[in-house]
Amino acid sequence: MNTRLGVRWLVFASVLALLFGGILQCQEGPSQSPIDVTVSELSLHPEKLDGHLVRVQAVLVFGWEGDNFMSDPNPQSMPSSGLSYMWFYCKPEREQQVYELIRPAKRSSVHGSFTGYFHLVPKTQIVNGAFDPGPLQFEAIEVSIPEPQPRSLADAIRQGDLEETRRILHSGAKPNVWDEYRDLPLFEAIGSGHTDIAEEILAAGADPKLAGPGGDTALMAAARQRDLKIAKELLDRGAPVNAANVNGETALIIAPHNGSDGRMVQLLLDAKADPNAKTTTGMTALISAAMAGDALAAEELLNDGADPAVKDKYGNTAESEACDRGEMGHFRVCELVREALRKK
Repeated sequence: MNTRLGVRWLVFASVLALLFGGILQCQEGPSQSPIDVTVSELSLHPEKLDGHLVRVQAVLVFGWEGDNFMSDPNPQSMPSSGLSYMWFYCKPEREQQVYELIRPAKRSSVHGSFTGYFHLVPKTQIVNGAFDPGPLQFEAIEVSIPEPQPRSLADAIRQGDLEETRRILHSGAKPNVWDEYRDLPLFEAIGSGHTDIAEEILAAGADPKLAGPGGDTALMAAARQRDLKIAKELLDRGAPVNAANVNGETALIIAPHNGSDGRMVQLLLDAKADPNAKTTTGMTALISAAMAGDALAAEELLNDGADPAVKDKYGNTAESEACDRGEMGHFRVCELVREALRKK
């Protein structure tokens, strides 16, 4: 009986040893089920997760010579100094399987779910003689790239894609609805410098009289961009030439800000823009032209009745803004203003 009991205890002890030994071995090795983490979490706890099978929702950005990097999703879809990122690679036997899923996206960066082994490599080496991959490295074994979503009207406009903009508009998109960037499609097109798209949006029924929350209008946007073609079309369609935003700026006051050849100012004056309109601080289009050294705009304004003696709330005048500066454009404005003051 003692012998049999001893054998039974020996067998039972062996089974326990195998069970607990197996559990310990699994805990020490890489996890067999992927751990859901972010790239930032991997960078915060690299030693803890080194060698583990992980799954991350991330952006993969393609580079040259295999220098492809992953980062947490962000608006720019690019790794930056403000984000954690890690090198993305595949072992040769996995490359075809993984990259066949990524390449059809045909984009410089893709969002997706990536499963693979995370490695912390404190002593990195230059790869392909071109770059240092850094200590955080991701060995991909499986990827899942969602089907690309159709572009929004705002994105098509921002990317300057006239055909896509036209297709979206023809499919029923409304040109007078605020988009995901809190802007109107017409404003997006003008602000992005896409005159052809702005014309398409106007033809689709965009209202040239609409203003943004701060009172800015499409005509003001055209004045900022010095886009004569779209400004003329807006005026032909009834855009209010003397509309003012919350700061009291009109399209005419805005027009000289970045300098011009005088044509935008003349276009607005011909449309009966008020040459003596003032902002909430008392600035006029003539003071604006003096600040910019825009002699052509100043001459057009003076010829149309702009008052050269107006002072803003800080005591600045067109004369002081032009004559206290030494650049050639300012000198010419100074001459024009002083001549107008003598005649007054």
